[in-house]
Amino acid sequence: MKGKSTKHSRLKLAKYLNEHLCSFGNGFENKVICPTCVKEFDLNSGQRSFTAGHILPEASGGNEWTFLCKDCNSQFGEKQDKWLGEYLNILNNPMGTLLDAKTKSRYISINDKTVNGSISVSDVDGGIDIALPINRNPPGKLESMKFGENLEINFEIPLTLHENEIAVGYITAAYLMWFNEIGYNWVFQSSLDNVRKQILNCNRDIDGAKVIDLPTDKMEMQGVGVIINSGTLYPCCVVVDKLVVFPTPPTVASPTPKNVKFESPCNIEFLNLAVLNFPYLTLFDGYHVVVPNRLRKCPPIPDKLFNIYSEQGKEAGLFSLVNEDMTNLTN
Repeated sequence: MKGKSTKHSRLKLAKYLNEHLCSFGNGFENKVICPTCVKEFDLNSGQRSFTAGHILPEASGGNEWTFLCKDCNSQFGEKQDKWLGEYLNILNNPMGTLLDAKTKSRYISINDKTVNGSISVSDVDGGIDIALPINRNPPGKLESMKFGENLEINFEIPLTLHENEIAVGYITAAYLMWFNEIGYNWVFQSSLDNVRKQILNCNRDIDGAKVIDLPTDKMEMQGVGVIINSGTLYPCCVVVDKLVVFPTPPTVASPTPKNVKFESPCNIEFLNLAVLNFPYLTLFDGYHVVVPNRLRKCPPIPDKLFNIYSEQGKEAGLFSLVNEDMTNLTN
């Protein structure tokens, strides 16, 4: 959803997701599931436990949000959302530098002497301003320092120490974009278990999704799609200046994105999908894109197939599947 999150809008979204969830099998009456930790919450008594999670950090201008439980939303706000937001704020500023990051180091080393101070870019001439407040340093320390013509200045930029959190921020945003597009069809895939571990543990090194740099500060088109590499299709998502590549669906035995070298430039096919009132598989040119395999029904896969084609003029179609079709699709 877009716009401001209110109690009414959050409840409206939760009810909408509950209707979608009930089509996945029995036992979901008055339930809603957090897409990242996959915990169930009661639609009526658990309203204090779920919140609106912004897909891109609100602090960096993100205005689209979706359902998250309060624990996940709070955890992301302290880790990946915080650092991704700071990075995007610099990226969105044509004159921005790492020195413009919100979180700054409190200490500076000048000629091997560590003092409390700050460094910033001057608004006047674009030079570097160094501030050494007397009241933030021990009495007499600044006065005792000798400042000659040659100064060796060293300092840390905290943002550069959080590349892991920034990368996981992109993965989290891409995962939530897919959830926003097709709801629990996306979440109920066992192939995404490691992606959820990446998000919840804030650890990009877990073998799940992969973040790839794109040759621009901001892609004209952003959103969910697919990329075909060496004959294998991978679900993906363009988020600002990065491509996030997800593992193949659970029916496909392929290398994980971490173990694949993706060609540059990447040929991305964007998809136009929707949350429907029933679960469905998604195919693109015969490749499996999304296969929810954890439905509470037997067999635990959908009865509908959404077939998309890359060929212009060939319209996408929604089909009903019979047991024989489902067996062929999952083999």
